[in-house]
Amino acid sequence: MANPLVRLTRRAVGGAKRLKRRAKQRLGLFDPLQLLPFRSYGTREYLVVSGRLLEREGVIHDADEAAASEDATRARNGRLDNLRASIRRFRSDEIPDARIAVRFGTSYQEVVTDEEGFFRLELRLLEPVEPGWKEVELELLESMAGSAGIRAKAHVFVPSDEAEFGIISDVDDTVIRTRATHRLEMVHTVLFNDARSRKPFPGVAAFYRALEQGPDGRGLNPIFYVSRSGWNLYDLMDAFFEVQDVPHGPLFLTDISLIEPKSTALGEGEDKLTRIRRLLEAYPTLPFVLIGDSGQQDPEVYGTIVREHPGRIRAVYIRDVTGRRRDQEVREQLARLRALGVPALAVRDSCEAARHAVGLGLIDRSALARIEEASRTDESRPRMNRRPEPEAHPQRG
Repeated sequence: MANPLVRLTRRAVGGAKRLKRRAKQRLGLFDPLQLLPFRSYGTREYLVVSGRLLEREGVIHDADEAAASEDATRARNGRLDNLRASIRRFRSDEIPDARIAVRFGTSYQEVVTDEEGFFRLELRLLEPVEPGWKEVELELLESMAGSAGIRAKAHVFVPSDEAEFGIISDVDDTVIRTRATHRLEMVHTVLFNDARSRKPFPGVAAFYRALEQGPDGRGLNPIFYVSRSGWNLYDLMDAFFEVQDVPHGPLFLTDISLIEPKSTALGEGEDKLTRIRRLLEAYPTLPFVLIGDSGQQDPEVYGTIVREHPGRIRAVYIRDVTGRRRDQEVREQLARLRALGVPALAVRDSCEAARHAVGLGLIDRSALARIEEASRTDESRPRMNRRPEPEAHPQRG
C-alpha cells in the first residue's frame, strides 16, 4: 500500500495528465495513435490478450519496423538518436478509456484501456485451438484522441500438449548484457543502446533454441520471458529478440511507475513471483526449467517456486554476474534447491549450462557443438561500450 504522500502525488500527477489530455482534445493536438500489442500466452480454451494504446511520438513500436530502421539510425548519430528515442519511451502519452475490439475467429470481446493506456483480457474461445502462435485482431473503436479504425495484430502462443517442458527466463543480465547491478552502467545501456547495439550473452540464442527444440528436436517447448524492466521498453526488447535471433516468447515486463498511477489492467503491484505462479497455474501438467542471474533476486524467487510446486521444476540455471559478496547467498540458495532434488547450477556461460542440460536430457548432445561455436562467434563480435566484467566465482555442482 502506497504511503499518503505517494498517493497524494499520484493523484496530483493523474489530475495534471487528465487536464493535459482534455486540452489536447479541444485543440486537436494528439499525435497519431498506435495500438501496441504485447506477445502473450494462452491455452486451447482462452487467449490472454494485452497491450497499450499510445501516441506514437516518433518511437517505432513494431519489431519489424525497428529492425529495418537500424541501418538508417547508425547512418545518423546513432547514440543521440537512441537517447532521444529512450526519452520518448519514458515520456509516453497513453490514451485511457479507449474501447478496443478483440477478435479471433468467431470469438469477440471488447476491452477498455485503463488510466495508463494498458488493456488485458482473457478471450474465451468458442472452439479449442491448435498449438502455436495465434494472431488476434485488434481494432480501436473509440477514443478521446480519435483514430477509430486503427488496427494491430497481437501474437499469442499456445503450447502443445506434447511439450516436454517449458522455459521461464529472466532477461536483463540473463539474456542481455545489462549490468543491472551497476546502476550507472545500466542507465547508460538503457539510454544509449538500441536493439542491435545491445548484445546477448555469447551462445545464449543457440542455447535457448536448443532448449526450445528439446532432446527430440521437435521444437515444441515454449519459452516465457519475465523481467523487472518497464513496459516502456517493450518495443526495444521485442526488436532485440528479432535482430539477435533469440527465440521469441511471451514477454512479461513491469509497471515501473513511481509517482504515476499503477496499471489496473495488468495488475497493480504484480511482481516476478506472481507472474511465474500464473504461468504454472495456466499449464498445470507442464514442468519448467528456470533461468536467471545472481544480480537480483532470481535465486530467491526460483527457490520459492520450487518449494511451492514440488516436482514441477526440471532444473534451475543462474548466470553468475556478481562478485564474492553475493556468492555465498547464491551458493546457499542453490544448495537448498539441490537438497530438494532439483538440479541447480550457477554458470559462467551458456556452454556450461548447455553441458549440464545435455546430462539432464533437456537438449540433444548434437546441439552442444552448435552452442559452443555460436559462443565463440558471439564473443568475437565487437560490442559497443564494452566494459570489464565483474569478478565472478560460480558455485559448481
